[in-house]
Amino acid sequence: MQSMNIKPQYNKALQQTQYKTAQNLNARIRLHQRYSTSSQTWDEFVFSQMHLKTGQNVLELGCGNASQTRSNRALFPRDIHYFMTDFSWGMMQEAITALNADPRFAFSVQDAQAVAFPLQSFDLVTANHMLYHVPDILLALKGIWRLLKPNGRLMAATNGSGHMADLDSLIAAYNPAFQNMHAFHTAFTLENGKDLIASIFGSCTLVPYHSDLWVTSAKDLTDYVLSMDKMNGTARSMDPQSLTAFFQSCIDKEGGIKIRKSTGLLMAIKEETGRPILADKPQKQQ
Repeated sequence: MQSMNIKPQYNKALQQTQYKTAQNLNARIRLHQRYSTSSQTWDEFVFSQMHLKTGQNVLELGCGNASQTRSNRALFPRDIHYFMTDFSWGMMQEAITALNADPRFAFSVQDAQAVAFPLQSFDLVTANHMLYHVPDILLALKGIWRLLKPNGRLMAATNGSGHMADLDSLIAAYNPAFQNMHAFHTAFTLENGKDLIASIFGSCTLVPYHSDLWVTSAKDLTDYVLSMDKMNGTARSMDPQSLTAFFQSCIDKEGGIKIRKSTGLLMAIKEETGRPILADKPQKQQ
């Protein structure tokens, strides 16, 4: 197989702690699934934008536990070729258990900055809520561009600035030492991510997902917050009981806690004419 023969850096701390297994991710997924204000689930929204067709080759980068794919499995074309990758083998165990017997799906551990598949192999590459963890986002985007066939599509999910800021404010009120819990996604937001993708693909379209949260369980919100431990590289050392009591007092006042979200999909197409910026040039000798 062809690859770019690059050995980039990646976040080993996230691999060994936050994303060693899917436990933390599952806690966050539960909150969004149970308390969304949208009539359309996130998984339904994502699938509606994939436009899968018979015979296509699809690559999912950072698939994690593949909750979106698993929930939409029955809707996938019978003869699609769907390759799922993540930098953590532990993260993929739930997905492998659920999908490994299905010949449409294949799994491998890969670094999104140096994916080892033949060039121009895929009709669609997805990178959902993961590019903000990649140390060199432009390197990953250039690799995606190379992996796509002419007229192939990129679909990247991320959060906008201000996403879950209501929860960040609550956490700061609980303890001023805990600030900006959702700062981890600032490297690739709906705003700056659109510009980064456009710099490689020439253009990028934002498809927003309209949903907020109305949370009525203090424990579920505590589980979500604790799942974010070390996300920004630091431990939070929050006491679960006192945090739950704090959230419960907020719920008792209003009947629930409203948390505004900002999330969506960034879509781009690899034009047949290509992009001069991606022309491979020989490295100068130092």
